[in-house]
Amino acid sequence: MRTKADILREEVIEAKSRILKLQEENKELKQYTNVHASEQQDVYFSLQRQLDDNYERISEFENATIRIELDIDRLELSFAKDQKRIKLEHKQLISNAGVSKGDLTETIRRMKHIGDARQDKVDCINKLKSEIEQSDI
Repeated sequence: MRTKADILREEVIEAKSRILKLQEENKELKQYTNVHASEQQDVYFSLQRQLDDNYERISEFENATIRIELDIDRLELSFAKDQKRIKLEHKQLISNAGVSKGDLTETIRRMKHIGDARQDKVDCINKLKSEIEQSDI
């Protein structure tokens, strides 16, 4: 028959066996946790690095956008100035062309008048020549 001491001894052995199993399980869980903690740390630092890189890229894009907007504003002002200058030059050319056209029209009118007067004089000379020739006869 088993004595109380034997029963207690068996229970102590079982308890020690359970303690060893639990310690082994605890050790495995700690290793698992350490591995995952290390992986989490690596992931965290990787994500942090990507975030920093993205912030830098966003900053670069914002700066590029500002530069482009300034270039657009500058080009719009330059275009407006050029357009105003070209319109003024165009008006001056039209004005000068109008004066030139008027002058040319007046010159043509005078030349026609001179041509008509010349023809009248030629006709008059021919008439006088014919009259002189007839009087000589």
